Amino acid sequence: MKRTALLCAVSLLSLLFTAGCRKEEIKRSSDVILRELVSTYGSSAAEAENSRDESSIEQRTAESSEQTAEDSYEPDHSQDPVIKKLIHAYGSLGQDRVEQLLDELKDADDSLGQRWEGILDYWKYVNDQMLINKKSLPGNLPRDDSLCIVVLGYELNSDGTMKDELIGRLETALACAKQYPSAYVLCTGGRTALYNKDVSEGERMRDWLRIHGIESSRLIAESDSLSTAENAENSYAILHSKYPKVKSVAIVSSNYHIPWGALMFETVFRTHSASAEKGALRVVSNCAYDVQFVAYGKGDLLFFQTGGMLELLQLEA
Repeated sequence: MKRTALLCAVSLLSLLFTAGCRKEEIKRSSDVILRELVSTYGSSAAEAENSRDESSIEQRTAESSEQTAEDSYEPDHSQDPVIKKLIHAYGSLGQDRVEQLLDELKDADDSLGQRWEGILDYWKYVNDQMLINKKSLPGNLPRDDSLCIVVLGYELNSDGTMKDELIGRLETALACAKQYPSAYVLCTGGRTALYNKDVSEGERMRDWLRIHGIESSRLIAESDSLSTAENAENSYAILHSKYPKVKSVAIVSSNYHIPWGALMFETVFRTHSASAEKGALRVVSNCAYDVQFVAYGKGDLLFFQTGGMLELLQLEA
């Protein structure tokens, strides 16, 4: 049984590594899950079951000092082993085990248990019910600078130029930025060019949007992330510390990646919020670049989402 499970996991990883998604992110997500699989199946069955915009920054320095207790909440990691099991159970569609672990978490810390019950409800929502917008954002979003449009990056070519899919995401973001001319636009992605480490996805994206008419004062670049989980953590840190007026985030990415991105960002926002019901930041909408051919099924994407959720635990530890 153990050997069969491990062989299946390795075969799935090999298939996914050959697909056309972002290589660095696949490696990070799959490595996390592979380590967990090896650890789980190497134990007994009983153990397995139990086991950068300077001008805007200057204007908002004073505002940053006015953060509330809710803004400064730090995630509670006292129950990390239970939360890790909870993520695994949800990712493998083990609903009975999910309910058991939620009860265990609530018994230990009711507030934390309620928070994670809400996160798992949101996970289900993004995969089963969330409307993915195309070409434009809905017309009812905030019309001031409390809205930030977050554009998720995509691996650069080896020489540092942008791939067609990333340009497609930027064209979508450009339309959204024109639709909401007071919103910030945060471009997030690290140094993924194999032979040109002097450039990052975030910087390339920011420069492209500037060239295409978006004011520099609206543009923010995050250049250190190599995965969607890191996109979310690093973007939260920037918005929280330097742009405290931002309360609503709209995610722009490829159609297949929108649920994944929304899940990572909303999980980060909720784990850093003092209130499980309402936080200082929320994902309120999305807009997708429509990729016609997608090499991933629902099970593949759930696999990556699970890896991203586990990675968030590591990043926040």
